[in-house]
Amino acid sequence: MDGTMDPYHLTHTIHGLQSPSGRSFNLPSAKGHPLFYIGVYAAVDLGSAFVGVLSAIVHNKYTGALRASRVLFMQLLVCSSGNDAVA
Repeated sequence: MDGTMDPYHLTHTIHGLQSPSGRSFNLPSAKGHPLFYIGVYAAVDLGSAFVGVLSAIVHNKYTGALRASRVLFMQLLVCSSGNDAVA
């Protein structure tokens, strides 16, 4: 095998890359327009960072709410048992 595709497989590969409407994507070459692909990479990376920060915020709020509910529950148990001491 010399690493090239025969015309049958090449045709089906190219048709597989076309959009459902029949129009193919005209992406620039990496050698001719490297900034386009750097921009795509940066956009994916920034999106990933945004999702990571959002996930951390949601996680911290969730664990903070759980801790607050446990503290309030323990305070209710202490107060209902007759002790005036609050943990």
